[in-house]
Amino acid sequence: MAKNKKKKPTNKELVQAMNNVYHEMERINFEIFNIKKIQDLYVKFNEDSEKFLEFIKEELDSKKVEDDKDTEKTEDK
Repeated sequence: MAKNKKKKPTNKELVQAMNNVYHEMERINFEIFNIKKIQDLYVKFNEDSEKFLEFIKEELDSKKVEDDKDTEKTEDK
C-alpha cells in the first residue's frame, strides 16, 4: 500500500506566507488607525466629547457586568 506523502512547504514558501500575514496585519492596523481618526473628528465636529466619553464608559461598564454574570461552574464529567 502506497502512502500519500504530503509535501512540506519550502523555506521560501514559509517566508512568503509570513510576509503575507505581516502585510495583512499592517493593513488592518492602518484601517483601525483611520477609523479612530474619523471617530475623533466626528466627535470634535459634533462638539459632544463629554457626552460621548460618558456613553462609552457606561457601555463598557454594562458589558463588564454582563460578562461577570456568567460565573456558574460547569460540572466535571
